[in-house]
Amino acid sequence: VGASYALYRAGKKVVADPGAPPAARARWHRSLPVSYSLFSGLLGTQSVIFCKAISTLLRTTLHGRSQLGSWFFWVCVGALVLTALFWVSRLNKGLRLFPAVVIVPMMQISWTLFSIVGGMVYYKEYR
Repeated sequence: VGASYALYRAGKKVVADPGAPPAARARWHRSLPVSYSLFSGLLGTQSVIFCKAISTLLRTTLHGRSQLGSWFFWVCVGALVLTALFWVSRLNKGLRLFPAVVIVPMMQISWTLFSIVGGMVYYKEYR
């Protein structure tokens, strides 16, 4: 997340610099949506991980062992809300910064890809 955000910030500076070489500005201009999508998707996809954690805890609650008093349940709920709000705000900001035909597919692809990889790593869904 940090590396893709740093890449986005560096590219933004080059694109905004009128003294930068035109070839460098054009190259950075093309890479800005990619780096923006990467850092947004990496953080936004955490909402999927927290949703699955909450659903597992609720399933345990329905089987008789209440998790509603657990601090972990409420941390997951709070983290879900924060990451979902982050994802929606990044998507809206991306639509203001870049053409919709470019940013929407890139954001959805990065979110979906990192959701799959995150589930595979954290929940060992590859088994």
